[in-house]
Amino acid sequence: MKILNILGITVAAVAVIALIAAQVIRADYAKRAVVYQRIEQTEEAKLFGDLGTKIGSPQAFIIDDPKAILPDTLEDGTKLLDENYLKANNIYPLQLKTINETVSMVTLGSALALVAGIATTLFTRRKLRATPSD
Repeated sequence: MKILNILGITVAAVAVIALIAAQVIRADYAKRAVVYQRIEQTEEAKLFGDLGTKIGSPQAFIIDDPKAILPDTLEDGTKLLDENYLKANNIYPLQLKTINETVSMVTLGSALALVAGIATTLFTRRKLRATPSD
């Protein structure tokens, strides 16, 4: 029973650390996220002075390579990402919503682990008190 009690305390402690870390990570990535529109530049677009083909809708991305960001912007001020550069360098832009979903799953799992750890600790403490020691 003592080992189970220690295990419950350990699980609860690790769950608290994971809960805190997940929120810190979410906040860090949210600070670095900027709304970008992915643009694929074709030879025809360059020839006619067009921006290129828009890929999807503007999303909040975390981009660590400044070379992937085009100097132009859309009319509403949205920055542009060079899809050709991303493909050539095998860079997949990280979306903020992916971070948020992952952190939400980690938070849920950590909260369940915290509840399980606390429940195990309380259960084993009651059993240890009820059991006469030799």
